[in-house]
Amino acid sequence: MIRLTFLTSIILILSGVGFYVGVMATQGDPHITTLIPAFLGVILFILGLIATRGRLAHIIAMHLAVVLALLGIIGSASGVPKLYTLITTGESARGVAPVLQSIMVVVLLIYLALGVRSFVVARRRATN
Repeated sequence: MIRLTFLTSIILILSGVGFYVGVMATQGDPHITTLIPAFLGVILFILGLIATRGRLAHIIAMHLAVVLALLGIIGSASGVPKLYTLITTGESARGVAPVLQSIMVVVLLIYLALGVRSFVVARRRATN
């Protein structure tokens, strides 16, 4: 789960910074909210580092990481329907935000599903 947390954090950091630089190059003035995935990725990375400190730290950090992923999904989900509009019409009032939000939702949904699965497997091992 720690490796998955690091991988997820790197994907989020790269997508946030990548979109920020991309918007800066094409439109000139990116909004700071473009970096939200990167900020979330940094927090997940820190939680991954904390998880390497011992069993109790691992349990707490991974649970916090999964809760953070759920909050990120909830916060970004509004962009997914707007992605459809962007794809079908080619226009968006919010620029590339729906694309970035959709990427974030997909990445975090996968992380959340694998995290919950990991918790279930760990619980089963503990009861056997």
